[in-house]
Amino acid sequence: MPEERNAVELARIRSATPGPSLSFNRFSEQPKLHNVHQTSSEVPDFRGSFPFHHPTESTQNGLRRETMVKSGDLFPVFMFYKVLAGGFTMKIATVDDFVEQKVAAEHRAIVAALRELMRKYAPEAQEVISYGILAWKQKRILAVVSPTKKDITFAFSRGADFTDKHGLLRGVGKVSKHAKIRSASEINEPALADYIKQALELDKR
Repeated sequence: MPEERNAVELARIRSATPGPSLSFNRFSEQPKLHNVHQTSSEVPDFRGSFPFHHPTESTQNGLRRETMVKSGDLFPVFMFYKVLAGGFTMKIATVDDFVEQKVAAEHRAIVAALRELMRKYAPEAQEVISYGILAWKQKRILAVVSPTKKDITFAFSRGADFTDKHGLLRGVGKVSKHAKIRSASEINEPALADYIKQALELDKR
């Protein structure tokens, strides 16, 4: 049968190909990697059309062998290369997940202080994870925390409409503005409290 012949040919190619290999548990859907030596720059591009050419398949007598592979057969291979390229991250479902996975250890005190400020000056605001980052929401998003390697960005979704008598807000956007905070000692509570109160007033409109 053609399908059996294709399956045998695919198995032959896989067994003959040197380099990394992968075993896949269909029940846990967790790939197990073995003999990983490639870097992300060596990951081949699988976006071509079928029939699928194995990336390391050799030619015989100047002719390339074509192997018809079902999309389901490629899933373990795709999973392997996605893991190899660093494409998988843990899902961020809670604020604790966000802090642990996204915020550098030296900046976590800043995030803790900002959370306390929001509880103090916007007690009715809901603390949520929106698009993978920490945010506070009432009718709309009030503010978000975006971590970088150097600092924490505390951004207000309607900051462009604020009266900034403190001069801390940055950004060239016509809607949002942000303040950069590099350490907990830099937090200017009166200024941030003023920004939070303005965000609440604008949210009511």
